[in-house]
Amino acid sequence: VSLLSAIALVPSASAFSPNYSTRENNFRSGELYSTWGEMAALTTPGKEMLISPRDSFDFVPSKGYGQFEKALEAQAIPDEIETSGILTGFESAAEWARAELKSSNLIKSQVPVPNESLAGKILTIKSAQEILPPRESVMCHEIEKETYFCHKTKHVAVQAVEVSPNDKLSTLHVACHHSGETSECHVMNVGDIFFSAPASDGLATTFERQMQKKKSSLRKGD
Repeated sequence: VSLLSAIALVPSASAFSPNYSTRENNFRSGELYSTWGEMAALTTPGKEMLISPRDSFDFVPSKGYGQFEKALEAQAIPDEIETSGILTGFESAAEWARAELKSSNLIKSQVPVPNESLAGKILTIKSAQEILPPRESVMCHEIEKETYFCHKTKHVAVQAVEVSPNDKLSTLHVACHHSGETSECHVMNVGDIFFSAPASDGLATTFERQMQKKKSSLRKGD
């Protein structure tokens, strides 16, 4: 099975000269994340946030209608993206992640569908829990149906953030990019995925321990 089901032709870095970090790129919408900002603004209980409808947060374009410009732009700037690929199908993305992380036993988490439409509404943060600390991982952004832009990173943490516009809770995944003493974050889109190799017990998050326990139970069930 080919790791890269689709390969993007990457222009030279001189073809792009963005006046912002490509970490702000929303690879699905082809624009910048409307939620990009300081970590506290997206993870502190009691604070409010808004996801712009322009983010295409819970809408995945059909095959052939995805916006690939931002992915190509990021690939052309090696200082921003360590390694990356455009892959078709979840299994291709998972295989690429296993190869990059040199592990066949990966923890996977996909951004869930919210309990109601959240775009364009004032959302109140109810709680936040770190589910991935900043360590080597693979982030896969679903640009169009079952086509992902995946990249390896060492500086992104993910928080599971419960929000509510009217006391009906939904869970968001908030990705936080750590650089020096600063941490800037954005809401991940529905369907986006992260992969990470299991940490040792002492370094694993509660979420990771739960996922490992669930995988172990499933294996015993077989």
